[in-house]
Amino acid sequence: MKKIVFLMLLGMTLTACSKKEAVKQAETLNKPVTEFKLKSNWDITSEDLDAINVTEFEDFNTLYELVGAERAAGVRNIILKGHKFNSFKGIEKFKLWLLDIRDTEIRDFEGLFFNNDWIDYSEPEYADRPLMMITNVVIHSFKGLADATNLRGLWVGNCSFEQSKDIVLPSQLHTLYFFYCKNVLDFFNVVYKDLINLSLVGADISDADLRNIVSKCPNLQYLYLGYTELSDYKQEEYRPDYLKNITVADMPY
Repeated sequence: MKKIVFLMLLGMTLTACSKKEAVKQAETLNKPVTEFKLKSNWDITSEDLDAINVTEFEDFNTLYELVGAERAAGVRNIILKGHKFNSFKGIEKFKLWLLDIRDTEIRDFEGLFFNNDWIDYSEPEYADRPLMMITNVVIHSFKGLADATNLRGLWVGNCSFEQSKDIVLPSQLHTLYFFYCKNVLDFFNVVYKDLINLSLVGADISDADLRNIVSKCPNLQYLYLGYTELSDYKQEEYRPDYLKNITVADMPY
């Protein structure tokens, strides 16, 4: 009889343990994704999002919630590769040096606004921060980009544009890089009074085109013309007079 009672108690104990373990497993499965770890306290990378199986998010408010306010306060770089999102809303919640977007598509730039109140612009290395890099991206519309008045640097590489006219970038840009982009003339409909560095690497432009572009950049100091028909302009003897106050080079590095 004692043996039977012991076996019954043992069975009840095992059942209770099994239930506890099941609850524990369920809680683990239902843990909020805000508990995922960043590989670096300074960065949110594609690998971080891939680790929690996030391939698409609605906007940067969603990304902020995923990371959590405490960790987001220390993030300086967001690097996304192939991840989809519908809006830039919420990006100002991060204190970014760099937003790097690759291998995806951008519907438009509505909601894009950087928080740069914390950056000390007396330090020369911060002159073109925040910097946004867009590489191998299909851009459907540039709507909203001109409103990103705190953006200081923009890098556009090997991108395709559905919008081919009336493209307006933030007028206060300090640094603007184009790498193998077609129709760069479409970007020079406004005067960039603060632009210091301009790269037109791989651009299909003529001397007349370049003269027009430079006229829209009255304070330009550095111009990069690598892999263009005008690459010889880096040599003093080939340089037109309108470039006499500008340093011309092949590549910006």
